[in-house]
Amino acid sequence: MANKEKLILVKVGGKVVENPEALHRLITDLSHLEGRKVLVHGGGVLATKTATALGIETTMVDGRRVTDDQTIDVVTMVYAGLVNKRIVCMLQSLGTNAIGLCGADMNIILSHKRPVKTVDYGWVGDVERVEGKSDRFRVWLSRVRVELGIPLSRYADDDGVLSAMLLGDKTSLDSEIRSLYQKSGIAHVLAISGLHISLLGMALYRLLRHRCGLTYLWAGIVAASFLVAYTLMTGNAVSARRATGMLIVYLVADLLGRSYDMLSALGLIVILLLWENPFLVTNSGFQFSVAAVVGIGVGQCVLVPRVGSWKVVYGCRKKQDDVVRCDEAKCDVAKRDAAKCDVAKRDAAKCDAAKCDAERIRMQNLVDWMKRRM
Repeated sequence: MANKEKLILVKVGGKVVENPEALHRLITDLSHLEGRKVLVHGGGVLATKTATALGIETTMVDGRRVTDDQTIDVVTMVYAGLVNKRIVCMLQSLGTNAIGLCGADMNIILSHKRPVKTVDYGWVGDVERVEGKSDRFRVWLSRVRVELGIPLSRYADDDGVLSAMLLGDKTSLDSEIRSLYQKSGIAHVLAISGLHISLLGMALYRLLRHRCGLTYLWAGIVAASFLVAYTLMTGNAVSARRATGMLIVYLVADLLGRSYDMLSALGLIVILLLWENPFLVTNSGFQFSVAAVVGIGVGQCVLVPRVGSWKVVYGCRKKQDDVVRCDEAKCDVAKRDAAKCDVAKRDAAKCDAAKCDAERIRMQNLVDWMKRRM
């Protein structure tokens, strides 16, 4: 089987495209990389300026562009024309042979218009097919997410928050609410993170094992399959992939009857993720996710032995106290028994004395009777 050549994928936003110096540095660094390279670029800032110059009003809702019939012409002209060919020329000038394409060329990318929930963004779509090959599973997951989001938008008051927390869909999240979460320092609640995956995966696994009575193997297969599908459906975030991988390691360990070590599982998943994409090292989400787990794991290694030793000391002291209490109780019982014994002896002595007095009186009466008879 032939070795696959490594492909480098770079995504650059509109602010970098608009800045000539930043764009030149990026293109220069990209040209120095060996192997096949793909540069995906934006150009929204330049498209807005071009539309303004042409007298076309730009409408933004929650930071997203509403792409109407006039705007799609401007976007196509700027993205696929001006920006694209400018980048191609820069790469060619640096000795890198390049070709500029858009999704319409050679039917590279096929998409469908995004369903309208609360806002109609116009000609904004969701990708169905890339390079003519359809990922039916991901398309199906995308449709499932859309269908699950419909009841939330109809019957829930905070549908934007619930969609972000449960489905990873932030399209209907109000910008003011997002800003409030960010200012409060709890914006991570709105993202599908390792916490979501851990709680959901463990709850499902325990339910299948203890309530439904499935074996370790089938419960693990169902839970792992559900987690992989849920991770892909909610955006395939790096923190979610990390948590899913670690939970799968836990399920395998539970199946084989082996102990689970958090840091060892984290190390294995980090190696696999970096093997797939080494550039994750510079990803802030990856860094914070790994750092959080390392902190929990190291804290557990430090605190658990101390808590265990405290339990041992506390248990020994409790046993000593129990022994002392037991001895004191025994002493009290012994004292009460001795007191009862003394009372019994005094009663016996009184009884014996009374019997002796009665016998003496009876004998005296018998002697007196015999004297009278004589």
